[in-house]
Amino acid sequence: MKALKYIISLIFLSLGNLSAQIQVTNAAPYNNPDQLVQNVLLGPGVPFLPTFPPAGNSPQIGLFTNGNSFGFGIDSGIVMVSGNATDAHPGAPFSTAFGPTPDADLASMLAAIGSTNSTINDGAFIEFDFVATGDSVSFKYIFGSYEYTGYTCSSFNDAFGFFLTGVGINGNPNVSTVNLAQVPFTNPPIPVAVNTLNQGFPSGSSAAACLAANPNYVSSANWYVPNAGAPNVNVTGYTVPLRAKASVQCGYLYHIKLAISDVSDNALHSMTFLEAGSFRVPSIQYSGSNNHNNSFTDSVAVEGCNSSYFKAVKGGSISDRLVVHFTKTGTAIEGVDYMPFADSLVIPAGSISDSIPIFFYDDGVNEGVEELIINTLQVITPCYAYPAQQISFKIRDRQPIQSSVVLQGNMPDTIDCSGTPIQLFASASGGDGFLSSAWETGSTNSYRWDTIRETTTYYYYSWDECSADSTTDSLTVYVRTAADLQVRGDNASACLGDSVQLRVYHEGGIEPVFITWFDGRNDSVRSFAPNRRTYYSFSVADACGEIIRDSVLANIFPQVTSSFVALEDPAAALGMRFTNYSQNGDFYYWEFGDGDTSSLMHPKHTFPRPGFYSVRLNVTDANGCFASNELRIEVTQEFDLFIPTAFTPNNDGMNEFFEIKGGGFREYKLSIFNRWGEQVFYSEDLNSPWDGSFKGEDVPTGVYYYSVFLVLNDGKLHMEKGSVSIIR
Repeated sequence: MKALKYIISLIFLSLGNLSAQIQVTNAAPYNNPDQLVQNVLLGPGVPFLPTFPPAGNSPQIGLFTNGNSFGFGIDSGIVMVSGNATDAHPGAPFSTAFGPTPDADLASMLAAIGSTNSTINDGAFIEFDFVATGDSVSFKYIFGSYEYTGYTCSSFNDAFGFFLTGVGINGNPNVSTVNLAQVPFTNPPIPVAVNTLNQGFPSGSSAAACLAANPNYVSSANWYVPNAGAPNVNVTGYTVPLRAKASVQCGYLYHIKLAISDVSDNALHSMTFLEAGSFRVPSIQYSGSNNHNNSFTDSVAVEGCNSSYFKAVKGGSISDRLVVHFTKTGTAIEGVDYMPFADSLVIPAGSISDSIPIFFYDDGVNEGVEELIINTLQVITPCYAYPAQQISFKIRDRQPIQSSVVLQGNMPDTIDCSGTPIQLFASASGGDGFLSSAWETGSTNSYRWDTIRETTTYYYYSWDECSADSTTDSLTVYVRTAADLQVRGDNASACLGDSVQLRVYHEGGIEPVFITWFDGRNDSVRSFAPNRRTYYSFSVADACGEIIRDSVLANIFPQVTSSFVALEDPAAALGMRFTNYSQNGDFYYWEFGDGDTSSLMHPKHTFPRPGFYSVRLNVTDANGCFASNELRIEVTQEFDLFIPTAFTPNNDGMNEFFEIKGGGFREYKLSIFNRWGEQVFYSEDLNSPWDGSFKGEDVPTGVYYYSVFLVLNDGKLHMEKGSVSIIR
């Protein structure tokens, strides 16, 4: 079964996307555990104690990179494979086998999760010692396997262990070794393995092995990423980036063992990816944020704006109380350019950060860019010495605010007539951040409209985010008197779809007088074609600025419609009855399509012959409004025919003849045949029935056959066949 699985996996790999893949280097020195730990896994400054005797080179470990081009979650680091390190390449074979590699820690872990097989093969191991420089250790890793998804919940339960050995791990003096590779949010912690963290369902029919290993393995699938066909890295599934972490005691020696292996067989491999630099020493990160809660860019502090902040953030050693001392230098002078503040800050135990606000005075002096430099001193703890750093604040002067108020439309500031409408426009620029402005009325609109009746002064105030006071601009408009203006408009009516002319008259006022319609045009007479009763607004203004606004009505007569239906007239052959459903009409004119017309509201009409006719109804109202509608109708003529099924030519005076009756046709032919197909009667006259004789002799009692051929009035042909019985 594992051989079949291997063949299928190669087929998937051949179809995979090879454009964005894991790259693995196993050449020296990237095949040496000590070199990889010191130069890849550990961050700068981490005290490292290699194994003794030194670990030998291994084909199962190497340096991987991917640039996170396919969302893997870790860009580069150490790869450990239960096979060759280069087996992580997509499409690589799984033929490498190193045989049994017993390991007590992995065996204990497998026993703890009830693994049905604990045979450990192809184990890859990295071990090193380190002295804790803080209160915690942390690594970032991804576990993947080609046992996903074909052998989930089986005995092929490949596993990864991240074993930390030392004193007081996680604050427990009785714990000396902990496996940090744990399924997230499991309590008690469950180790990472194929059967504990997977796709959330078994490959076969039984989930027993997974349930025994992790009763919540279905919900743990939240941390699993399917990788069908293994197109980018040679596993069919892998975890999201997980964090292996534990609290330790500063200054003590600890041992790390990283172990991964195949379980039960060595046909399909598993691997783990350790993020480069994820094991770090504690740190203090210093930063400066300018103009806190102001909206503009924080690259430079602005005098008089919100406080800037000097901030220190712990990276690790959260339980330590850190006191950061610093000096202040630069061209900015304390107490002159900025408010005095303390020369130290304290990050209490259990806290991760502290900050100091710095307020830069707005001194009103144009000084150019100044600088405040904060030089932190080295912070020394019993475990670690945090290096000194330097943070710089650039400080610039406030941007001035410019305000302006003007009259729109080139209007002079002296108005000829009282009641003149005016429009003012105010603007402001400069300042820092959001710039706010308002008229003395409280309105924040840049445009302002007013009907000025006396000399008036208008005020406009502007301020920015940092302003304590506002800048002001004002404009005085002077007023003289003028005459009145009178306006009249003529309404008009029209049919729907026609144009209507509307006229506006004016008297008085001061020339020139301007008429302005709603759409900006200035004609005194306008033509419109509205589709309903509509008022059109206009304004009339004279040279003094007096404005009268009004509207004129374009009235639309009720819409005339033309509508009718045609039905056959049962009282007349080729006759039709017309029902008029038109609306708002007063006069009607029918055209029947055969040359005849009518002015009745609901006429009847007899057509000369069957066929198709185009009938038109023209409707007009008293105002001359017009509508027309045309229907194409078909005039037909039906026929009827009665043929008896028997007759008794026995000279009793009743039912003596085979007599066919009917109408609606213009030609008629009847043929009657005996049972041998001999014609015994023929007629082309509907009024000449058969008396039951042939060649002057009565025919025998029995069944005779007829055919009737008709030519209908509309020229169509019709034939009927049947039988008639003679009873004597």
